[in-house]
Amino acid sequence: MKSERIVYTCVVGGYDKLFRPLAADTETRYIALTDDPNLRAPGWEVQVIDLDLELSKSMQNRHCKCFPWKYLPLARTSIYVDGNVRILSNLSRLFDCADDGYDIVLFRHPKRNFVAEEVAECIARKKVQSREIIETEYSKLLEDGFVDIGHLTENGVIVRSHQSMELQNAMEHWWQFIQKFSGRDQISLHHCLHKASVRKLILPMNFREPNPYFDLYPHFGALATWVDSLNAYNSARKSEGLALNIKYRAIRRITRRFKSASSLPTLRAMRNTGSRSNE
Repeated sequence: MKSERIVYTCVVGGYDKLFRPLAADTETRYIALTDDPNLRAPGWEVQVIDLDLELSKSMQNRHCKCFPWKYLPLARTSIYVDGNVRILSNLSRLFDCADDGYDIVLFRHPKRNFVAEEVAECIARKKVQSREIIETEYSKLLEDGFVDIGHLTENGVIVRSHQSMELQNAMEHWWQFIQKFSGRDQISLHHCLHKASVRKLILPMNFREPNPYFDLYPHFGALATWVDSLNAYNSARKSEGLALNIKYRAIRRITRRFKSASSLPTLRAMRNTGSRSNE
């Protein structure tokens, strides 16, 4: 078979719900890598994969993110999207960037520019196992010649050329940092790209902000209440038309007004109650 353009995502542990791309390109395949043989994802080809059970679910996801050529051997170029990114339009222009000579295409970070800022944010928001592990990671980067000149990216969408050996070497180095240290992929990516002389392009946009390609909705697996789940579902569908956009905004206003962490039952509590009632 000929080489292909593939858009792919990875859903493991039931963390995300996938929604159909709103404008799928007939010359592009849309593949969902998953550990769930029962996953139903309209608009996506579901590909069940064997993942290393010694890795956590988040690290299994990052392995798929780092190594598209290991899971999609027929692809010439790929676009990785996080499981909570909705595709709004034809992505051929993003694929063209790789065909124009770039090994990797990334989106700028919407809030921060320097890796040091991201390290501080991860510590402040307790996104890492410990402060020491991410500070050690940053120190190791500096010792290895990293110069923190900015250009931080948010890596929920990545365009890659599979023919670039420089890029493949960089991704191996990137995985080593992710696995050994904090697991936060923004920290080490650009050092690994620079060390391997990868030709990169950083687009002056972000998928969290208005753009022609993507929309973002919450990770369903991270939600605590049924209200959050309802809002996430409507958020994921708000780009399907004016009526659904109005519905999303209306429900969001109503739930924001009445939501109270002390009064709303959590999804876990509701599931436990349901289990007891069936006994």
